[in-house]
Amino acid sequence: MRHYTLINFFLMLFLFQHANGQKNVDTIGILKSIIRSESDTTTFLYTDKLDSFFLNKIKYTITKNKICGDKFIRYNKFKKYCFKLSPKEMNYIISEFLKYKQSYWGENLFPNSKLILLDTLDRIKKSLSDTLSVNRIIYSKLLHVRQFTKPVFFHNGKMFLLQTLSWWLGEDLHSVRAISHDLSIYKQQYGVWKRWINIDGGVFDF
Repeated sequence: MRHYTLINFFLMLFLFQHANGQKNVDTIGILKSIIRSESDTTTFLYTDKLDSFFLNKIKYTITKNKICGDKFIRYNKFKKYCFKLSPKEMNYIISEFLKYKQSYWGENLFPNSKLILLDTLDRIKKSLSDTLSVNRIIYSKLLHVRQFTKPVFFHNGKMFLLQTLSWWLGEDLHSVRAISHDLSIYKQQYGVWKRWINIDGGVFDF
């Protein structure tokens, strides 16, 4: 009886993963290929979770079981494109994204990387003491800090959603100079994951 119980458990686990399209893939490898340049020798700074304001955009982006964005056609050419999601896919994607409201990423995610707590980043504009440890990590006129989700797969693992944020802090480390935001769908082309549809994003200067 115990033997059959274990079989049923692993069968249910497989069906759950298959239904949500989340395959056993190298998510860190995918993230590294998309947001971390091999030629970049500077310390990669990232936060443990995402800014709630941008993270909540996913709830307003997927409406009426449909997702729309600008589909890449060729260099600098895009076309509006929409496709449907099942209610199960929609709920799964939203629930996965909202995980990043809490602390998610740990230390040493990539080689030559440094974790900064989001709460610390939020205080950088207000307190010099909170930035001194950051100032020892990297010396540049603009401090670049990243936020990102893991790839959230859907449509049986044929594509995934990824949200990324970049914060550029001023030379005095007291001001945010710019924020870039990107929410896109990626699709595999010739064995390489490429941005397929841009759903939301932009660069905001301060």
